[in-house]
Amino acid sequence: MKDSTQGKIVDLRIIRRIYGFLKPYQLTFWLLVFLILCMAAVSPAVPLLIRYTLDHYVSTDQISNLIRMFFYMLGVLFLHTGLQFSTSYLAGYLGQTVIKDIRVQLYSKIVHLKLAFF
Repeated sequence: MKDSTQGKIVDLRIIRRIYGFLKPYQLTFWLLVFLILCMAAVSPAVPLLIRYTLDHYVSTDQISNLIRMFFYMLGVLFLHTGLQFSTSYLAGYLGQTVIKDIRVQLYSKIVHLKLAFF
């Protein structure tokens, strides 16, 4: 008999079951999604700032504007680093707590089985 999950990359039944464990942490999950979208929006800012700086300020020798753009780039890099740390931390926290909940439920199910089962 062929296994129904064999050959599938994504099994929607399993995703639905895991989503059941995510329900108590929905606020954290949606915050993580929001932070990932923010990081995706901030990521292209540094190359765009570099291009703008090279096009407008490097060739004209405007040192004060060049220094200002440097601080803008530094601020965007700090923002990106903070977003990256936050997403890594929240993803790790969310993953660990969901795995802990799955293990606790599995353990309680095993403990409550009758001895004759073993």
